[in-house]
Amino acid sequence: MRYALTFLFATVGLGCLGLGAYIGAVGVNRPMPDDALVGRVLPGESLRSPAGEDFLYARVRIRSASPDASGMTHIDRVFGNPRVRVEAADGEQTIVVGSPDDWRVGAGHDDRVVVEDLADAPLLANQDMSGVRSAIAPPYELSVRALRAGDQVTADVRDGRARRLMVGDAEALAADSSRRDAGRLPIMGLLLVMGAASLGVAYRVRP
Repeated sequence: MRYALTFLFATVGLGCLGLGAYIGAVGVNRPMPDDALVGRVLPGESLRSPAGEDFLYARVRIRSASPDASGMTHIDRVFGNPRVRVEAADGEQTIVVGSPDDWRVGAGHDDRVVVEDLADAPLLANQDMSGVRSAIAPPYELSVRALRAGDQVTADVRDGRARRLMVGDAEALAADSSRRDAGRLPIMGLLLVMGAASLGVAYRVRP
């Protein structure tokens, strides 16, 4: 019995400590390097967007908009060219941006719309959506995380690739991150306390 209790409390303790550490790490946004590229995205070949304005490069997410949807099934697809031109203070540069999931964007950046039929959505009408229709019943929520001409970007660029990318005003993004981090601190503290307490109990009841 003591072996089982020790294992249980040790597992809970390590899990809480790990989750608390993860929340703390995610909440800490490393500052961009001093030589970060700062500028605005220049026009290029754009695509019609199913939500919001035309874009150069974007992730389109499709999920059920039904309130009684039983799952979180969704489909992500990337459209456009990740190679974009940026006008910076020291001239024009061409960079390759990473996955939109890794971008830092402000609240409300993603465009969203609810549709009944994907055939009516720009860009998606010519795509094979049979898999989506078989997995998700209408209505559909479409969300688009896009990079568009005129967007302000701050990027950590190495060898022509943006290892990190902020889309939007840098000061506003920093303030938004600070607000989110402030909300994480109580949760992180509670998890760390619970983890330490559980490990303490595991030590006391050990065989």
